[in-house]
Amino acid sequence: MMRLLRRNAWIGAASLLLASLAVSPGVQPIRPLLVWILAGSLLLHIVILLFENVLSPSPTRHHELAVQTIRRGAYAPLFWGVAIAGGGIVPLAAIVTMGPSAPAPVTIAASLLALAGGAAWEYIWVEAGQ
Repeated sequence: MMRLLRRNAWIGAASLLLASLAVSPGVQPIRPLLVWILAGSLLLHIVILLFENVLSPSPTRHHELAVQTIRRGAYAPLFWGVAIAGGGIVPLAAIVTMGPSAPAPVTIAASLLALAGGAAWEYIWVEAGQ
């Protein structure tokens, strides 16, 4: 349940930010709220990913093998490079640094990176479990 809420918060905020920029490039009253929702949900996403896949022990041997594949195996570059760094830390840093009044290209880039990081994580989560 927590995973579903977390995913929907940042996907929704990133998608709505992109839509708001496409409809009206000027500053809208809802945009700062969406920016901070995106930042908060990205931070929560990064913390939960690191806790689940780096800090907490695995409950079963199969889960342990999947987590090892994610951390150090075939999916490690995608996990650390795209899901954590490119899709989490970079957009979060851009949002926090520039704030809600960031120029449209920064907001677009942060939103697209967040969506790409989410897509990468979903791919990793499904494939590593196989």
